[in-house]
Amino acid sequence: MRTKSSGSLTISSFVGIIGFLLCLDNVHGLTENSDIVLDESRPQVFYCPTKAWSEKEKKILTALPIERLCQYGPGGKRPLNSAGDCYNDVDETPIACDEKARFLKRLKVRQETENLVNTKDF
Repeated sequence: MRTKSSGSLTISSFVGIIGFLLCLDNVHGLTENSDIVLDESRPQVFYCPTKAWSEKEKKILTALPIERLCQYGPGGKRPLNSAGDCYNDVDETPIACDEKARFLKRLKVRQETENLVNTKDF
């Protein structure tokens, strides 16, 4: 009996630790996609920080053309002699590429819906 309870205690402790670390990561904003901002009212640009910031400073975002978001593909390497667009290359992460694809798909569906509504004769 004792081995079962200590085994389940170990598993529940492990699950608790993992949960705590995930919460800690989200509280401090350490997720990669928190630095990319996409706005449906301005679909031709995205926003990202270009300089480092501290908790005392506000994060300043810069608008860049949407074509430069994930321009080298998910996990793609940019050329050695080119400067990065965003701080810490957050615009070239797999999460940023997935977010761009999702955003563009949503815009396409919205545009198709608007076109469909505009072409209907009522």
